[in-house]
Amino acid sequence: MYFVKNKSQSSRKGVIVFSFVLAVLVIFSAVGFMAADAERTAVPAIAAPQASTITATETISATGVVSSNIIYFPLVFTPFEIDISLPNSSNQWTVSWDKVSGATGYIIEESQDPDFATVTDEVTVGDVDSYQFDLPLSFNNVYYYRVRSVYPDFNGAWSDSVMVIGGYRDDFSDDTSGWVPTRRMTFLEETVVRYGEGSEAGNLIIIVADRWDWLIGSPLMPAPEPPYAIEFRARVHDASNLVSGGAVFGGDWNGDACPEIGNVYETDNCFNHFYNFNFIFYGPLKLLHEQVNSLVWCPTCGGSPIKRIGPTVDVDPILANGPSLEWHTYRIEVRNSGVQFFLDGAHKWTFSDTTYINEPYFGVFASTDEYKPSIWFYDYYQVTRID
Repeated sequence: MYFVKNKSQSSRKGVIVFSFVLAVLVIFSAVGFMAADAERTAVPAIAAPQASTITATETISATGVVSSNIIYFPLVFTPFEIDISLPNSSNQWTVSWDKVSGATGYIIEESQDPDFATVTDEVTVGDVDSYQFDLPLSFNNVYYYRVRSVYPDFNGAWSDSVMVIGGYRDDFSDDTSGWVPTRRMTFLEETVVRYGEGSEAGNLIIIVADRWDWLIGSPLMPAPEPPYAIEFRARVHDASNLVSGGAVFGGDWNGDACPEIGNVYETDNCFNHFYNFNFIFYGPLKLLHEQVNSLVWCPTCGGSPIKRIGPTVDVDPILANGPSLEWHTYRIEVRNSGVQFFLDGAHKWTFSDTTYINEPYFGVFASTDEYKPSIWFYDYYQVTRID
């Protein structure tokens, strides 16, 4: 609310009559208003200018000192709405809004905190209605944006925020990027997800050291909306017969601890269903595609105490004996029409099921059968939108 303050100091008796006319050039729409702060910042938002006149007359009969008289005038506010596009394959997206009459420009803030505790970018633009952001791929790939309008004498309030999930990439040169074992089956010391050091620096290393065991490692960061592609470069290390490794995607996560301390094996906080591209070494390399619909805890059933339940498809072989021990580039294209698998640029197979493609969590996988250990190196891992 605006306020008008009349203050005089007089000991005269009599009638004081005052009138004033307040021209309100801009009427704001919303529920409440505070006067502009020290930075001349007005509150939510913005309506088209309307000429209006408010006249008030008050007669005061007083003896002695006339103190402050405050008259409040209600104002009206219009919500300020913004939108954001999905990223493209170049990791670009556009923040847009409806232009507001009277505004001379706009300020866009970017943050990776939903409450904007830390601002990562701030852009001031002129009388336009959109702005395109072009960011490098990152292992911290969730961004928030908000916009405020700029007037000659003040700034409007911030809009509500919007969020976008950009492209993901990790080359494993930063050991704070968040990869952890999210699903492990036996003793903690027997399953490892770690960043390489020394001659192994720049690699993510996943190890399953016990028999009949398996492990998922994940950064618990989301993939963009489909269509997107998962791509990584990997190799099996010190291969024993029937050891395997690969990639998972389409995983769920409820936001709680994962792994769940005190309930590591039977937790249902994450990766209760997923797709598993399980590459099995037996001299050559084959692909066992698993659609894991559920997990069953059965420590007395033999083999792994947690059973992965769901249909599978064998693609055998995908690599001949010898080359299977070398570095290879794996690519999984996730589309609404199906999931396609490529190896070193060559298309190998298409899978039709898309039940879980909108579940955004992904990771790496390793397992053992009767032989051990299973050790896999990953050189990079990226998840990007497909145009």
